[in-house]
Amino acid sequence: MREFFDRAFEYIVNNINTEWVAAYITLALTLVSSFIVQAIAQKSTNKISRSDFVYRINEDFSTNEKILKVYDWIEKCRRKNMNILNYRSFNPAFSKNAKIGFSDLDTYINLFESVFVIRGSLKKKHLDKLFQQRFLTFMHNPYVQKTVLFPCFKSNNNLFSLYKKWIKMPYRRCHYSSFRLAEYLKEYTCGIYEYALDMDRYNKLNWLRKICYRWKKNHYIKKYVWNLCNPNCKYGYFWLPQDNKASSNKPLAVRIIRSNISDLDDIISLQEKIKEHMKNPEHYQSSTKDELQTALLDPFCIPIQIDINNRIVAFAYVILKPNEEYRLSLLVGNEKKAPKRTAASEAVLETVFVDEEYRGYGMQNLLIDILCRMAKCQGAKSIWAVIHPENHFSFNNFIKNGFEKVNSSPVKKYDNVRDVYCRDITHLRMKDRGDARYCVYPGFTHDFSHLLRSDTPIVSFHSFTD
Repeated sequence: MREFFDRAFEYIVNNINTEWVAAYITLALTLVSSFIVQAIAQKSTNKISRSDFVYRINEDFSTNEKILKVYDWIEKCRRKNMNILNYRSFNPAFSKNAKIGFSDLDTYINLFESVFVIRGSLKKKHLDKLFQQRFLTFMHNPYVQKTVLFPCFKSNNNLFSLYKKWIKMPYRRCHYSSFRLAEYLKEYTCGIYEYALDMDRYNKLNWLRKICYRWKKNHYIKKYVWNLCNPNCKYGYFWLPQDNKASSNKPLAVRIIRSNISDLDDIISLQEKIKEHMKNPEHYQSSTKDELQTALLDPFCIPIQIDINNRIVAFAYVILKPNEEYRLSLLVGNEKKAPKRTAASEAVLETVFVDEEYRGYGMQNLLIDILCRMAKCQGAKSIWAVIHPENHFSFNNFIKNGFEKVNSSPVKKYDNVRDVYCRDITHLRMKDRGDARYCVYPGFTHDFSHLLRSDTPIVSFHSFTD
């Protein structure tokens, strides 16, 4: 072996020119060093360019009167409404005082459109520290969502994409905790309703269901604005065209959200107002305060409301798995029209009422249909309701939504005679939300009914009305 190495060394010395080897090595070192120098220079140039771009954006933000006017307005809105519990309490009065126009909002949007275009060449953490409040506060403002983001959903796709990417930055800083991210985002939200966390109910879940809830909560938070304006989600803004009001053909932009306990007093006030103006109040069995409060707190209830101009104009809810004492299917016995039913697969559509000032937009139809599809997502196979035999208004709306009368003769309920109606929702399909149609998105929800194991709801059953 030693002899082999000696011969190899002797061959190299006698046949290879050492000067050429040294030249090749020198050339290689020169090329490598020049590449390193150019890379360092390019990196420094890029850093200067990025710093210059960020400086210019900040300079434009600080000197442009339109941008400053919009930013001052959204900050006033945030500070005034940061402690409210739901969207309905948001006060957009600043829009009138500040005279915010669409040109001002477009100027503000164009600033972040440019950020989206060059986001790949910038360090996101630098943008996050400098512009996070300016961007997130703007995207979370309900007035902006209703007047800018929702009507122009497709054209503002870059803003939605930038929002999803932006939320991931604080999510990583919060050590991938959806709860800590929710606390972080409350600082930039007009109202904490969307990020509210019910720790009491969360603590009742086992470890596996806690993981599932955290994952769903995280998915919802990271796509909050996208889901709010996206027609593929069940909550958010809707266009409601007028049906029978010839005075104006302009569609009405409303927002449907889940009701919570802070809405109780306003729901009761609306119910009393409607009952006072009814021609036949005997058709309507009003709900008591205790009944509504129980329904708003029960995880097996889905209460939703329609908000216009900072007040509730329509309200409805559906009861999942009603107590056996109040199951409407037991009132009709073995009627042939009634579908096959079990306690776990039934749902009861409860109080539905609409402010008379906003009749003609199909709000009752919208609430009935959307609650049927939400009940379907929670595992219900049939949905039941009772109507007074002479209540033709509710009768027509229920027939439009696929309900059938299942009793051969009126039954006694709520101290009066009622007809029982039922709809089989086993094969109910999703719908597009455009033009007041919608698609029920099961993951976009605040309730725990799909996670809690208990089959005994705490709700007390009561009336149905138009």
